[in-house]
Amino acid sequence: MTADLDTLRRALRTAGDLRSVARTMKALAAANIRQYQRAAQSLAGFQRTVEHGFQILLRSRPELAEMDGPAHGGRLALILLGSDQGMCGAFNEQLLNFARTELPEIGREPAAIVGVVGSRLCDLVEGSGISVTARMLQPESVAGITSVIQDLVLLGLDWREQHGVARVVICHNRTAAGALHRPRRVDLLPIDSRWLRRLRDRPWPTRALPTFTMEPRALLSSLVRQYLFVVLYLSMAESMASENASRLAAMQAAEHNIDERLDELGLLFHQASQTAVTAELLDIVGGFEVLGDPDA
Repeated sequence: MTADLDTLRRALRTAGDLRSVARTMKALAAANIRQYQRAAQSLAGFQRTVEHGFQILLRSRPELAEMDGPAHGGRLALILLGSDQGMCGAFNEQLLNFARTELPEIGREPAAIVGVVGSRLCDLVEGSGISVTARMLQPESVAGITSVIQDLVLLGLDWREQHGVARVVICHNRTAAGALHRPRRVDLLPIDSRWLRRLRDRPWPTRALPTFTMEPRALLSSLVRQYLFVVLYLSMAESMASENASRLAAMQAAEHNIDERLDELGLLFHQASQTAVTAELLDIVGGFEVLGDPDA
């Protein structure tokens, strides 16, 4: 049955509009990827400064490399960094599956409590039967990352005081070679003593040996706060960059499918137009023959 020309025109307009939307979202995703990558890169220098601060302190007070707190055991707090928006493939689903594999206790209260950044991921977590203790919206831009980090730090302090949390773990996606995104686990607290010992034993890069004047415990507390900020900021920036990379790939696939559909609709429209023109010509010829037939 020949497709109706008006129906095909509407389908072509709709497909064209969808292609415009997909291209716009591709452009936005590409711009967002760059801004979050630059935000993470800009923090690299500050991260080195914090590490040097730990190194200076531990050269003078090597015993501080043995941070208090159990590496295993104690109540767990898990922070999941997901998305508020969709159209990014299995971004949230893969992260939740990874977290459940890495930390099977998150499904068992009161062994663990869970905080989620991103409404889409939060709905997914609750739908899987895991109770969410705290939910937060994802920052809308690089400028909003610091505010969310401050909320996370306050949340961690509250969990420690009110819920007896001894361990804090972050799970988030980040871009990886050969993949749009790959889940990653970061053990935020307690700070890894092995990492501190490596910093303590690392040779100082210059011949001028550094020193400090602050009280060692106060300096350690300040360095830990800066360390937490760096780790949280990098985790958030990497998560949002990988989310936009997934959305870019999804929009590229959508645009390819739309282009194929436009080609199909264009062919159908051409065939329908030719059929309609042929039918009109046959009607004209038939009418002319009838008028020219004296016996008609």
